[in-house]
Formats: sequence, C-alpha cells, structure tokens
Amino acid sequence: MSLNIEFHQDLTPAIDEWKAALAAYENMGLIGVGDFAAYENAWRDFLRRIDRVWKKMKSVCAGKHGWQTHSSNIGHLRKNDSLLNYIKHARNVDEHTISDVVTEWNPNLRAKPLGTSLFLEWNEWDRPLLAVTDRGVCYSPPNQHLGQPLKIYRERDEAEPRLVARLALEFYFRQVGTVSMDVYPHVENIPGL
Repeated sequence: MSLNIEFHQDLTPAIDEWKAALAAYENMGLIGVGDFAAYENAWRDFLRRIDRVWKKMKSVCAGKHGWQTHSSNIGHLRKNDSLLNYIKHARNVDEHTISDVVTEWNPNLRAKPLGTSLFLEWNEWDRPLLAVTDRGVCYSPPNQHLGQPLKIYRERDEAEPRLVARLALEFYFRQVGTVSMDVYPHVENIPGL
C-alpha cells in the first residue's frame, strides 16, 4: 500500500501507530495460508494498532480549533459503519477476553464423480472473521463500509481480515490527513509516508 500524505508533526504518534498497523497488515499477507497462529497474531496486532491511531489523534487534537467536528464525525462512523464498528469491538474482545476473532480456513474438500473421473471442489480460500461479543452485544463481521457492500472492494484471493484491514488503513489514513489540514491549517506540515 503506497500512499502519500503530509501531516503536522503533532500527529506523528498517530502516524507511527498507522505504520505499525500497516506492518501487521503486510505481515498477514506474507503469512497467507501459512502458520495460522502467526496470522492470527498479526491480525490481533493490527486491531490494537489501528485503534490506537484514533486514540492518538484524539489525545493530540483535543481542545484544538476544528477538532470537535472531526471527532464527532469519526466517532459517528466508528459507531455506525459496519466495518469500523466491528474493528472497534473485535479489538475490545481481543484485549479484554480470551475469545477468538478469526478462524482457520475450512476448505470443505468435496469429491464428486464425473463420468470416469473425480471432480474436486473446495471453498474459496479465506480466514473468516468471527462474530464477536463485546459487553453482551454480538457484532457480526462487516458486510459494508461507508455505505458500499464489501464485495465491491474485495481483490482476488484476499482473505476477509486483510480486506477489512486494508479498508480500515485507507480510512484512518484519510482521516489523519484531513485532520492535519483542518486542525493545523496555518502550520507547515512535514512530509509523511
């Protein structure tokens, strides 16, 4: 994922967390169908890091002119957008319980006779996200993001956690850039990523 941004130096802690979330996302891609425990650890690391982007922005920008509008808008999306809300609660479940947040791929291999041959079928490769229960409320894996169905964003052979992570990375990246321009409009920004 290559994105360019300039951001105010006060937002460096948020950008650092974003970069750590990006590293976890990239690690998930390197693991692919490999070691499930390593994949799950990378996903859990992603959940923690991407949530910290928001927390660092809130901490740095609190009380600054223009921040309240951004805080309200992002907070509303984190509560109402299927993908952002799921990430928030999956992170809570990971942090505060021992519940699983992702499961190993089940190929469900099936063999069917086809004349004198055998036809093999299996489920599309994925590492499905699990519904998570946070404080007694069940949150299903997301099916949309910013009003669009997730299937329109999916790339070939992209596991569900990677799709969700990629979209969250893009969302928070845009938010840091927008906040930097709006909350710090008269201060020189520094080159970002």
